[in-house]
Amino acid sequence: MNRILFDQFQRTEKFKKICDNYNYGKSQLIQGLNEEGLAYLACNLSDIYDKILILTSSESKSKKHEENIRAYTRHTSRFQPKEFILYNVDALSKDVEHKRANLLNDILFKQKNIVTTSINSIITRVMSKDRFKESIIELNYGKTYDLNELRSSLIKLKYERVDAIEGVGQFSVRGGIIDIFSPSEENPCRIEFFDDEIDSIRLFDLKTQRSIKNIKSVKILPCSDILFKKEEFKTILSQVEDDYKERQGKLSKEAAKNLKNLFLSYQDKLMGGMGIENADLLVPFVKESFTSLLDYFDDEFILIVDEPERVFEELNTLKESFRLKFGELFERGEIFSKQSEIYLEEHELLEEISKRPFLSINGKEKALKTDTSLHMLFKEAPSYYGRMEDLSRDLNRLKYKGYKVDIILSTYESCKKLHNLLNDYQCTTTLSRDADIAESGQVVIVPGDLIKGFEYYDNKILVLTENEVLGSTKRKSRKAKRRKGAEIEVFTDLKVGDYVVHEHHGIGQYVGIEKIRVQNIQKDYLCIKYKGDDKLYVPVDQLSLIQKYIGSDTEKPKLNKMGSSEWIKTKERTKAAIENMAGELIKLYAKRKVTKGYAFSKDTEWQKEFEYKFPFEETEDQLRCVREIKRDMEKDTCMDRLLCGDVGFGKTEVA
Repeated sequence: MNRILFDQFQRTEKFKKICDNYNYGKSQLIQGLNEEGLAYLACNLSDIYDKILILTSSESKSKKHEENIRAYTRHTSRFQPKEFILYNVDALSKDVEHKRANLLNDILFKQKNIVTTSINSIITRVMSKDRFKESIIELNYGKTYDLNELRSSLIKLKYERVDAIEGVGQFSVRGGIIDIFSPSEENPCRIEFFDDEIDSIRLFDLKTQRSIKNIKSVKILPCSDILFKKEEFKTILSQVEDDYKERQGKLSKEAAKNLKNLFLSYQDKLMGGMGIENADLLVPFVKESFTSLLDYFDDEFILIVDEPERVFEELNTLKESFRLKFGELFERGEIFSKQSEIYLEEHELLEEISKRPFLSINGKEKALKTDTSLHMLFKEAPSYYGRMEDLSRDLNRLKYKGYKVDIILSTYESCKKLHNLLNDYQCTTTLSRDADIAESGQVVIVPGDLIKGFEYYDNKILVLTENEVLGSTKRKSRKAKRRKGAEIEVFTDLKVGDYVVHEHHGIGQYVGIEKIRVQNIQKDYLCIKYKGDDKLYVPVDQLSLIQKYIGSDTEKPKLNKMGSSEWIKTKERTKAAIENMAGELIKLYAKRKVTKGYAFSKDTEWQKEFEYKFPFEETEDQLRCVREIKRDMEKDTCMDRLLCGDVGFGKTEVA
């Protein structure tokens, strides 16, 4: 947690009052908070209360709150809206569903979390938290499991079976080995069975297929926030059939045909126990088994509703848009009657909100009824656009008034530069790595990730960032484009016929993957062909021994023969050539060492101020290069330095 003057803020009477009112079960209206103030308040509350949910009117505001909060703590997440399609489809993107399922798990089991969301994200229902908990599969080393049952369970949890996993929500089976990529994990896991007993569980890198570490257990989450039971499919199908029979004679010929095709499609998928891709369409038929996101939070959490009038305005806008779309599809026979109840009603949302004390931010009594109110004056921080004289003058004035000031910059190097500059302007500051130490009349400069500053006028707290000091946030150094190299990241990168180089056997030709059983265990091996009929079988987990051959695109390389001295001689000739080149370079650089060069002057104050205003945020490596190059330029010996880096790595910024 990046505690920027938290101790000072939490000692204020208004913050204490907010906590006391919440503990007494009172809902509160809080006026005067801007976006930065809301994030700051939420992070201070999370010091005391483990879980916080911020409900906004739009996805852009939810995302902005998450970004602001992430500057203080990594314990924040955003519950995103799903791609919502009213008609039947064959495929939908699963990425958001995976993230939503993972966040539901975090809410239930993670100790601390600040969740931001929009009304568009929570307007549809999710499965009950009891069902979510029951669906989680825990696999433990040394325990026995039926592999066939495990495969069936994964399909029910909406995992996709593939030959080789490529992303989250997939699994693959090869003999007694099963690879699974759960939404809760950063890496997939490989589980090896010996008969029905788990012999090992390893996390592995998706690209290289190399093991990262052995683990004792793994938790397999569902891949969706909506799961149905088998008997619920029967209930849904019964209601769908009743609706179809009732409406069939009332529709136009074309609409009746559409409804029949829709019914037959549902019948085929539901009787097969598969469900449909856009599962939200099935929820209204069994909605008693589903709930809202708010139900996942325990009693000890704080709900913050940001501008409730706008939240309910957006709810009504979404419902009106839905009503119009539903009406069109209903007339055309492309949707069932019960599916008009997909969205939560306004009274249902109000009921969920009113179950617990909440904070209404910048709202009105008519939108959400509260028990008490208070005002907190958060203002935008002043901007200086690099004017150090103005900044130092204002800081000295604020110190005299008893303000507690934190200046948050992106790197410690930037902090040292500003600290020295302000001291030159007769403004005393403290350089620190702790943002929570400023007392009345003190300015502290600390490294951090805050995007935008603020002023809390009530308690004389001012926080400045690069955005205010320089007039704009320093841009990150440009990221380099990934360069293709000889390293093989995953065996699927290889194509049959590709030439490869083995560390010990030399140049060969890749001919494919073969399954070989050794000691009753079947594994995948890469088959590499050498000169003659020689073949080498390399386990897929030993890819580090092989690299792709890099050479002329027009000429085919000569294959080496396994067991011959040809490859050894090639390596020896290369080594001798390198040693010869090194000798020549030593002679050349010895001559340059004794030649006198031009010594540049040391940095001036103008140079320091110019460097501080540099618009890019330098990386640690760039700063090290600048320091070392400057040090050599100030000497009277010839500088022997070559600044190396691929396209986009930031050589120009250093220059």
